[in-house]
Amino acid sequence: NRPSIILPGYSMRDSLTLAAPTQHLRQLSLIRCLLLACLWVGLLCAHGFANVAICLPAAVLTALTVVASLTLVRLRQPLPVTEIEFFIQLAIDVAGLIVLFYFTGGANNPLMSYLLVPLCISAATLPWRLTWTIASVSLAAYSLLLFFYVDFPLFALGQPSEHSHHGSHSQFNWHIIGMWFNFFLSATLITYFVVKMGGSLRRQ
Repeated sequence: NRPSIILPGYSMRDSLTLAAPTQHLRQLSLIRCLLLACLWVGLLCAHGFANVAICLPAAVLTALTVVASLTLVRLRQPLPVTEIEFFIQLAIDVAGLIVLFYFTGGANNPLMSYLLVPLCISAATLPWRLTWTIASVSLAAYSLLLFFYVDFPLFALGQPSEHSHHGSHSQFNWHIIGMWFNFFLSATLITYFVVKMGGSLRRQ
């Protein structure tokens, strides 16, 4: 077993507390890299096989890839990761995915439910105030993406239309309403119950 390391200026208890967010960020980085690899492959396949324009989604993925690379460099530094820094990392993922979904069909994009993953991670590792922040932002974004988005031909619900911003006349049906309600219910239950369980484990 590796010996415990007490960071300069911190007690043993503080060092153990700060080690948890660092480990969480390492795990998040692994999840992030796997997700980005899948998204890049999917986007390039959409362009190669369906001739879909991918300039804007590719720009968003490039930005997220840069963030992932900088995070890997950050993890090599001796300075411990704090809860706030880990929260900011999760928030960047959520914001990046929201922008990506905006340019790829909004709520019509079947990957929208992936927003539950950073919410689950937050609920299991962060205080409830930070988790409710992520839950609120995710739910608000999902609600807005029902109405405002850029068409992505692969995820169109009917005849593809010109790439444009959509308002109340978007292709809207009960299936999409059901998807939103499922996301709302799942996000609420995950945030409430997982936060309570995570808090109980931290206290123990």
